[in-house]
Amino acid sequence: MNQEQELMEVYARLKALDENLPNRPDPLLEPRYVEEFHALVALLQTHSSADLSRFKVPLTAVSVAVDLDGNDWYDLHFVKAKIEGLLKFFELQWSEPKPQIGFRPQ
Repeated sequence: MNQEQELMEVYARLKALDENLPNRPDPLLEPRYVEEFHALVALLQTHSSADLSRFKVPLTAVSVAVDLDGNDWYDLHFVKAKIEGLLKFFELQWSEPKPQIGFRPQ
């Protein structure tokens, strides 16, 4: 698979993750979603010269809830904001530049 195809795959997986986050009455998110997101950030990092570490979900987003296995749950809204931020970055980074319209003095 070439780099463009790999980027398309990561983008598709990121979009699918964003669109399939659980719609729960409480704003808590299981750690497996954050683990998948961090794996996608790492894949993008290998194809980008940009530092994408700021898109990772910090430990401060861990909620006070803990499940029976002792896993921390995350703030759903905060994680969603991180995912959407990376999607926007992705779209801006690899989009075609739009032609400028209007007067541009030289």
